[in-house]
Amino acid sequence: MGRVILGKDSKYTTSKYKSLVSEPFKKAAIKPLREGELASEYNAWIADYSKEKLAVTDRLISPYHASETHGSDIYKEYRKLLKILKPKSILDLGCGAGELLNISKEVLPEADLFGVTIHYGEVLEAREKYNLEIAPADMRDIDAYFNKDSLDLVVAHASFQYIVEGDRLKVVKKVQQILKKGGHFLMVDYKGQKEASGLNSEVEGLIKIGNISGFMGEATLYEKVY
Repeated sequence: MGRVILGKDSKYTTSKYKSLVSEPFKKAAIKPLREGELASEYNAWIADYSKEKLAVTDRLISPYHASETHGSDIYKEYRKLLKILKPKSILDLGCGAGELLNISKEVLPEADLFGVTIHYGEVLEAREKYNLEIAPADMRDIDAYFNKDSLDLVVAHASFQYIVEGDRLKVVKKVQQILKKGGHFLMVDYKGQKEASGLNSEVEGLIKIGNISGFMGEATLYEKVY
């Protein structure tokens, strides 16, 4: 099965990451993820994440499984891509309940897997259903949890549309920092919403490899060249 590497001596993660996975339900202030459209709805969800009982029972939003909404073959092209890239380490930003990471584990059982989500219920779901260690963390803080030049593949699958527009490019720049040279960033814009990608501006050190068909939305692959 895919491995999860814990501890401050990990070549991937910092001591802050170890703290998060060791105490996944420690309450923390989470910034609003959205302004304008959906703001009141999404920020209401966030407020409820701070209530410990909602992580187990009365959560307003269920742990997210994309295949339940978009069909069982939604990850077919992702499986193909994994077989081509063969990454040894994978980070899923806004990973939901870990469905994408579980597929990564099936295709590449020796890969080291990481995921972050602000939804405590999804952290539990990933542990219980897929035996994955998911960190209850905000993707905008990934540079505090992952070492520079450490990861082979970072994936953002239909998750950037939930963060404030002004933060999207900042996150992509942090992705560039934590990727190894030659590593890849897979961005999937939900329904092709280009404005959600944060990549309307060029990011130093990342080059576009090309678009990939067959995903839920517009999928683009980038490579870190330096």
